[in-house]
Amino acid sequence: MKFGVAVLVGLLSIVALEAAWIQTPAYAQAPTRLYLSTSKATVIDLQNPASKVAVANPAIADVQVITPTQLLLIGRGIGVTSLIVFSQRSLLQYDVVVHGAPVSTIATESLTGAPYAVVVQRGERLTQQFFSRDTSQRWVEIGSGTVEAAPAGK
Repeated sequence: MKFGVAVLVGLLSIVALEAAWIQTPAYAQAPTRLYLSTSKATVIDLQNPASKVAVANPAIADVQVITPTQLLLIGRGIGVTSLIVFSQRSLLQYDVVVHGAPVSTIATESLTGAPYAVVVQRGERLTQQFFSRDTSQRWVEIGSGTVEAAPAGK
């Protein structure tokens, strides 16, 4: 009788440990903090292909999948939200801090390159974003606009 109770207690302990291990994956990491300005974007390169991505509050930051190993993170509104990237080998967690762009740094940047335009299509709507290079050869967004559709029949 004592042997049966000991075996039962041992089995229940193993089941409890396995359940705890499944609920808290060993492949999870502590959140990494990312800083982003409103209306700006950054590319996140992943080591392992993502199988799912989730943003807690898309009004603060949004994510678009470029490829399974590249994500585009976009600052939408001031605040903090979570971005979680799931893959078969890892679980990446980010605290995304979106802040307003400091006006002083934008006003003092020297642009050295010729303007470069990128057309963005969202459904039937076309817009353009304009960029130039600063003195450090980084791309700086200098504006955006709507692309007018050509009149029909021309």
